[in-house]
Amino acid sequence: MRQKSILLPFLAFTGGLAGLALRLWQRNLAFDPTAQLMDPGSPISAAMLVFLAVLAAVVLAVSVTAGKAPGNRFPFHCSGKWYLGLMIAGACLFFFAAAVGVPELRGKIQLWQSTMLYSATTAPMPIAQGVTLALCLAGGMGALITGRNNCRLTEPGATRNWSTLPAYAALPWLIAVYQEHSVSADLTAVYLPILAASALLLALYFQSACYFDRPNLTAVRFFSTMGPALGLASLGDGLTLFQTLFTLALTVTALAGLAAVSWGTAPARLNA
Repeated sequence: MRQKSILLPFLAFTGGLAGLALRLWQRNLAFDPTAQLMDPGSPISAAMLVFLAVLAAVVLAVSVTAGKAPGNRFPFHCSGKWYLGLMIAGACLFFFAAAVGVPELRGKIQLWQSTMLYSATTAPMPIAQGVTLALCLAGGMGALITGRNNCRLTEPGATRNWSTLPAYAALPWLIAVYQEHSVSADLTAVYLPILAASALLLALYFQSACYFDRPNLTAVRFFSTMGPALGLASLGDGLTLFQTLFTLALTVTALAGLAAVSWGTAPARLNA
């Protein structure tokens, strides 16, 4: 049982690193930076897809057979300092992303304004990224307070609203990622950030649902493993500093929840 508890966080971290290495290799061998196209017939492109499919199948099998949380412990109650450390790290990444995202957003607004005046093809207005940037601070506060309350074994009802804030920040981020990459002529070159944003949003959504008495631990385990794995792998797609920090913020926050579900230790009592 202990071995199975460690398996999902191990798969999330090592699978993400392996996916990152494969993605960097793929972009080095099969990506044409001039045409912004990926060679779909390249063996490394096929290897990347096979790796993600095998990882998803293994994670799904483990998630389905893992069962319920031991005893009557709330899944995210965890008295270990390592859990609070991960949540604090996730919150700090949200705050850092907010700080570095302002000049990037200003540059995208200027690009949009210039294309409105001087180009036949207008750049998309970065509304979704602006909303994401505004919600970075809320997501960081949500991660901080959720981590603190779970370490103190606070009643889940007192944390439910705070637990939703990282997921709210992830929603406009998914829209922004899709808006940026959906216009690409080659989806094989851009599918990974879209998959990562989708899986991380679902991971945070299903984690938050547990605080509202709607637990689905199979979905929590699956998306909280695949989300961080895909998030780490997507770092090989040449993201900007803001995109990198925000992706890491979602990844670390989701991974902290997965670790708490997998091997969190807490007595079977709740604080008011």
